[in-house]
Amino acid sequence: MSANEALNPYESPQQVERPPPSARVQALRGLRSAALALLLLSGGQVVCTVLVLILMIIAAISAARAEIPFNSFLAMLGWSFLVQLAILFALSFVQALLLRAAICMRRLRYLRFCRTMAIVSCIPFFSPLFCLGIPFGIWATVLLFQKKVAEEFDKPE
Repeated sequence: MSANEALNPYESPQQVERPPPSARVQALRGLRSAALALLLLSGGQVVCTVLVLILMIIAAISAARAEIPFNSFLAMLGWSFLVQLAILFALSFVQALLLRAAICMRRLRYLRFCRTMAIVSCIPFFSPLFCLGIPFGIWATVLLFQKKVAEEFDKPE
């Protein structure tokens, strides 16, 4: 190669061959989008649930300040208030578990836990933001049950 050929600015660049990505990188690439979607939806659900819980607690405190007896307060709101409060606490717990599972999925840790929570996110009542999370839960479940993805979980980096 002469000096003129090396300095030719119009010559097309040489293609550099990259080694193929490792199996861990390929598995992480496939799960990254599904985990991010579940993470965002679960986070949104947790924020909404916490806001509703705060509003319900404010309503109970304002009723107590107005010196409404507890029996009258329950008669006014019905026993459904306490049931709704219990359901919201249970939902926020499940959504916190889904958040943890999405983080574990991105880090390729705890395969069984991630699979369980991906299946739980397919159930309409427990799905993040109700029906919006179902397709992402199915997507994550399909990915987590692939053999090449399962092999990459819990391996040292």
